[in-house]
Amino acid sequence: MLCKYGRDVWQSELWAPLYPQQSLRESGYAVPPSGVYCADFCMDTFAPPLFYEFATESCQLMTINECLRGTSSCHADAFCIEPPNGVGFECRCDDNFFVTASAGTGCIQSGIQFVFHVVGTVLGGAGALDYEQNFANILRARLELMRFFIDNSYVESPDTRARPGRALLQENAQERLLQLLVEGVARHNIEMLLAGITDANSLFQGRSLWRVTLRFPSDHVDISTFVSTTIFNEAGVWNSVFNSSSQYQIHTVSRCANDWDRECVGNQDCLEGASCLTARPNIDMQILSAGGVSAPISVWTRGQVCGIRRCAGLIQDAHSLQRPHCQRNECSLRFARQQPTQCRKHCHVEP
Repeated sequence: MLCKYGRDVWQSELWAPLYPQQSLRESGYAVPPSGVYCADFCMDTFAPPLFYEFATESCQLMTINECLRGTSSCHADAFCIEPPNGVGFECRCDDNFFVTASAGTGCIQSGIQFVFHVVGTVLGGAGALDYEQNFANILRARLELMRFFIDNSYVESPDTRARPGRALLQENAQERLLQLLVEGVARHNIEMLLAGITDANSLFQGRSLWRVTLRFPSDHVDISTFVSTTIFNEAGVWNSVFNSSSQYQIHTVSRCANDWDRECVGNQDCLEGASCLTARPNIDMQILSAGGVSAPISVWTRGQVCGIRRCAGLIQDAHSLQRPHCQRNECSLRFARQQPTQCRKHCHVEP
């Protein structure tokens, strides 16, 4: 039989490693030996390995640019990234979206973002930890925070909620959820805010201060749970979460009850006879929507779960996060007579 020769010599030794031996055995195919073949021989005879295709009129393999062709499995709100060697592809959710499925295959526009301020150790000096050692500790603290939210059902996989029970299933689902949360903050890095706290009144003077971000997609949380809890008022809760208080602790602040931007040491530092609330966890919480770039509800907790409760009546369906639930005028009308200052402080709403 006459046929058109391929342009290049087929070099079996270069391509055989790309074919899993099990797949070859199951298909009954074998990689042909090196040589020159008809131009369409390879294309007509056997399938190329994953992420490759045969060049036109040749047995030579070429990588496929799935991102350019639009054949990747990336979510619509994820980026498709072609690696330098062109083999395969990577999906990554837009940084403003929340991860709901691994490897960029599930992204959602709404969720809850927490910023925990965590105290590390003293940096530098004799016997002190360096930056890398402190960073490793804070990274461990972040994992412990994630496990706390998972273990106490503040964050749950929709599959787990649908099929309660079965311990092994639950354990596997929780581990997958942990990996999902880690992926969700891959682009929201741990950040050192201060190499050493200088406030002479602080219990943590001299220790480093870090910002740790957690992001929970809206379909994995029940916002009413966060509204009803008191854990954000209690520093002891968070320090009990951490296994090593000597290496990392929750940062606490003291603020006036009627003005959460005003620092205080005692009641005398607050206006209008307000109390100075001490040792409150320094935690910021935002409920984000519209691709994670707007905040219909944004509460700087610092122990202010009461602030969320004051707005709770305005977010009865906030779990869907489909529209702003806490408009500035609504907030004013609802609370102006009782506590207008608190309303303004606690119901932080974008215009």
